[in-house]
Amino acid sequence: MDFNVNKYLYKKAKKIVSDWVDANQNPSQKEGIRKQSHKEVNLSEANLQEANLSEANLCRANLIQVDLKGANLQGTSLSRANLSRANLSRADLRGADLSGADLTGVNLSWADLRGASLDRAKLNWANLREIKIDRKTIIGSKWHKVWEILNQIVENNDLAGLDLSEAHLEGAYLRGACLSKTNFSGANLSKAYLSKANLEGADLNQANLSKAYLKQTDLKCAYLRGANLEGAYLRGVDLRWGYLRGVDLRRADLTNANLTEVNLSSADLSDAILNKVDFTKAIVDRAKFSENSGLSEADRVSLQARGAIFLAKDPDRNPSAIESGTKTSDRGSQFAASSELFQEDFSIAKSIYLPIS
Repeated sequence: MDFNVNKYLYKKAKKIVSDWVDANQNPSQKEGIRKQSHKEVNLSEANLQEANLSEANLCRANLIQVDLKGANLQGTSLSRANLSRANLSRADLRGADLSGADLTGVNLSWADLRGASLDRAKLNWANLREIKIDRKTIIGSKWHKVWEILNQIVENNDLAGLDLSEAHLEGAYLRGACLSKTNFSGANLSKAYLSKANLEGADLNQANLSKAYLKQTDLKCAYLRGANLEGAYLRGVDLRWGYLRGVDLRRADLTNANLTEVNLSSADLSDAILNKVDFTKAIVDRAKFSENSGLSEADRVSLQARGAIFLAKDPDRNPSAIESGTKTSDRGSQFAASSELFQEDFSIAKSIYLPIS
């Protein structure tokens, strides 16, 4: 087995695994081995793919960024262990004790957690897609809801007012969902399908919405300070009275969007498509725009008078050509692709769920 760790950790990890291999081969030794404690052991960044650590005691162990993909962890005690940013995809965690464990940013996709305890576990930004749970699985209500969103397709889902802060919801299907006043602060919603959803008054502070599909979405009065909307599809979106200070809108498609009285101070809209966008009374102090963004001359002059910064014009960019599908330079072609990103990022939704609209 190959371990991406220093010599000490290699020997420590190898001994733990070899002990359990021997125990599985010789059941008479298993009880003695099971009682051995590996509490507080440091195996951070170790490669333990497909290792057999069933029933091991790894309570309070340092397992930061450890690779346990496909590992056998049935009945293993991982109580209060630090597994932040670890890879547990396809791991067998049936009956495992993960109570109080730090699972921040953990990849649990396709893992089997039936009968496992995640009581008080920290699951911020943990990937819960396609994990198996059952009635015996103990998991907090917030994270159970995240699991439902990722794994159960519900049209017009009502999630208004819920706390989904720092949740991993990448690629979530939320078409037409009621998300008014929902707390998505710090959440990962990259590539999420949010067409025609109601996000009025939602808290999206520092949220990641890069490449999200938000066509005709209601974002009135939404709080998006510092949010990442790079490459997002925002055609026809209603952002009136929203707070978008410092937001990243590079390469986003905002065609026909309503940004009336929006606070865009220090926002970055460079390379964004801004055809027919309504900037009435918008605050644009220190906001960055590209010269060839599709804005009318009157809009450009008005925005500049309000403190907007226009970046040097790139002669290879031509928004009108992009909109009509005319081929430009490589950079222009890349820009044009952003307006059709949903065809790639949401091909599954298009073919399985409902037509893109």
